[in-house]
Parts: sequence; structure tokens; C-alpha cells
Amino acid sequence: MLIATLFFSIMIALIKIAGQRLNVTEILLVRQLTTISIAAPVIISNFPVSLHTAHPRLQLLRVIVAFFAMILGCSAFIYLPFAEVTVIMFSKTFFVSILAVILLGEIVCVHRWGAIIVGFFGVLIIAWPDTTNILSIYTLMAIASSACVAAVIIILRVLSQADKPVTIMTYQALGVGLLMVVPAMYY
Repeated sequence: MLIATLFFSIMIALIKIAGQRLNVTEILLVRQLTTISIAAPVIISNFPVSLHTAHPRLQLLRVIVAFFAMILGCSAFIYLPFAEVTVIMFSKTFFVSILAVILLGEIVCVHRWGAIIVGFFGVLIIAWPDTTNILSIYTLMAIASSACVAAVIIILRVLSQADKPVTIMTYQALGVGLLMVVPAMYY
């Protein structure tokens, strides 16, 4: 987990640096091509199982939501301080809890709701310290990205009950990669 956190931090730092000269979709296309090239041996060795899914529509929805999560989140990381976006991204816990109750029928006890709400207020204080000013578009992007990440987490909970991990990884890598091509070509 520590190594994953290190690599995530390095990736975000590189995105922030590259974002000064390149459009976010170009950066994310390179990221997805890298992901595909790393995952290709696993995808190919498990073919055709890597493409067999019990939930094609849910896989498509996950790819679309992940696409927006990446664009919104990386845009926020490019234009806002790293620490601010990281704290705002903690709001995904709030969104996951709400979606789990609504979509999965999970029960969240009162003391956990209290902790989630207190945490969300902490995120709001970081995101909007001066309530006399309007939230910046990049702060809103970070919050929207967090909500999208929460939706992806909930979708993964459903997909992982029927689909193999290699299938989930294949759709994510290829689907988001294909979606990134169109806006990256525009810029």
C-alpha cells in the first residue's frame, strides 16, 4: 500500500508538471496507453476470459464515470495545490456511504453517519474557507471527481461479485483509453 501511495504521488506530480504545457486529456491518454501496455500481457494471456462480463452495461457505465473522474480529478490537481485536492478527495467517503445506502441497501449506523458528516464539514472548510467567495471551478471539479470515484467504487462492488478481476481491469484500461482518444485528438 505504501508503494502504491508513493507511485500515485509521483504520477500526480508528473501530471501537475505536464499540465503546465499539455491538455489534461493528452496527459491521461498517455497514462492510459501506459496502463494498457503494462496490462497487455495479463489481458492477452487471459483472452477471451478478459472480455467476458456478466454486466456489459455496468462495465460501460463504469468506464464513462471513471473517464470523468480522471478528467475532473487531474484537472483539479493541475490547477489547485496538491494538499487541497487530496483533502477534498476525502469527501468520496461521504459519497460512497450515500450511494451504498441508496443503491446497495446498506445500513449505516448513526455514529458512523456522525463521523462522516463531521469529516465532510472538514472537507468543506478546506474547499471553501471564505464563504463570501464562490467556489472555484477547480474546487467543484475536485468534488465532482470525488463523487465519480465513489460511483466507480459502488459499481466495482457489484461487478466484482460476477466478473473476474482481469475482466474489470481490461474494460477499465481499454474503455477509458478509447474514450481519451477523442478529446486528446481535439487538443
